[in-house]
Amino acid sequence: MKTPDASWEFHLQSLIASSPGGSDKSRNAVYTIPVIFHIIHAGEAVGNYPNITAGQIAAQIEILNEDFSAQGFNHTLYPLNAFSNWAINQGLPAAHLDSLGRVKMADFQIEFCLAHIGPNGQTLAEPGIERINWQQKLWPNPVNYTNPTTFRQYLDSIVKPGSFWDPVKYMNIWVCDRDSGVGYAGYGLFPALSGLPGGNANTGDSVDGIWLYPKSIGSPLKFAGGIYATPNVRGRVAVHEAGHYLGLRHIWGDTLCGNDFCIDTPPASSENLGNPNYPHGAGSCSTPSNNPDGEMFMNFMDYTAGMFTYMFTESQRIRAHTAMQNSPNRKLLGTHGLCETPTALSDDLKMDRLRVYPNPAQNMIKVNIAEADIKSMVVMGIDGSRLINLHDKNECNISHLPKGMYILKVTTTNGQLLMGRFLKE
Repeated sequence: MKTPDASWEFHLQSLIASSPGGSDKSRNAVYTIPVIFHIIHAGEAVGNYPNITAGQIAAQIEILNEDFSAQGFNHTLYPLNAFSNWAINQGLPAAHLDSLGRVKMADFQIEFCLAHIGPNGQTLAEPGIERINWQQKLWPNPVNYTNPTTFRQYLDSIVKPGSFWDPVKYMNIWVCDRDSGVGYAGYGLFPALSGLPGGNANTGDSVDGIWLYPKSIGSPLKFAGGIYATPNVRGRVAVHEAGHYLGLRHIWGDTLCGNDFCIDTPPASSENLGNPNYPHGAGSCSTPSNNPDGEMFMNFMDYTAGMFTYMFTESQRIRAHTAMQNSPNRKLLGTHGLCETPTALSDDLKMDRLRVYPNPAQNMIKVNIAEADIKSMVVMGIDGSRLINLHDKNECNISHLPKGMYILKVTTTNGQLLMGRFLKE
């Protein structure tokens, strides 16, 4: 990952300033990002390293969706007084705070889905997966490159240009082995903005996206049959790199007490590792001071061990939404019908019928389930597009939706999926 240069950041800040709240969409609207994983191997059978299985990929998508909706692993560890002094000292707006006065863990209203349709309109045999034998492509072995510079040159000059799918339609994620000398487990490129490349990198279409080390993908808690670097892998490398893909910087600003251009992340002296305790690093930065609450080591954009990162902030959400609205390779993602759609609604709806009332409706709809029993509620178009995403609610404002038929999908706290239809008049 290369740090964005001053011209890129200036342009992004101008875009944020011209779009109050960071979104011209309904605050309950959802962006959907179709994902294609290009798994690079040397002919190994599926399930043998590095040719990881679809189950491990699916686990990573689930983790991305949980973490970007503030519902991920260990999110309940957030301290009861987390960064409340920082919020007061900085006069943070109410939209950046939760009901306890803490810096809010933000629901990004961004979802990731495995692409079901390929670039030629074909249905993919494995949703979201393209398997590529580097030997058949006559590419060099990725483990031949023994340092970060040469490995990235290999990816950006050979692998990515020889395999990328249209980045206007897909989020490209490349997966391959690497020599231990490379060191890192992933890197993501920043979004280009109106002709400006992402960061200092030449982020043309052929290289836009993310690279991941296979053993960093998914989690044994989600898919026990995967191949992981350690039992503690939680899929947070992909979450961190997806943050860069959406325009987020490291919380320490890549320099001593640097600037990540987010008003609700306290300054940090450098990256954090391992499992710090809150408050950590209080007083490590003085302009402005992060005393007494310290550094936000649990933020996904730090380097803390993956088990112990579990949050984004509202300012980070605003940056991501601004990128989704303005970047040439982000603003049309999710508009091409590439993800799984409920074409077999008659089959899906046989799971459990959901009572939606009133039906037809004009303004509000409710379901016959207590709020305490609801984990999520999603309103979908008949094409499968996600239009509204709520948590812990049993009613929904649909007044802004056009007239027509919609699908409502509710996931309960015990994991039950219920679906129903309603007509908007």
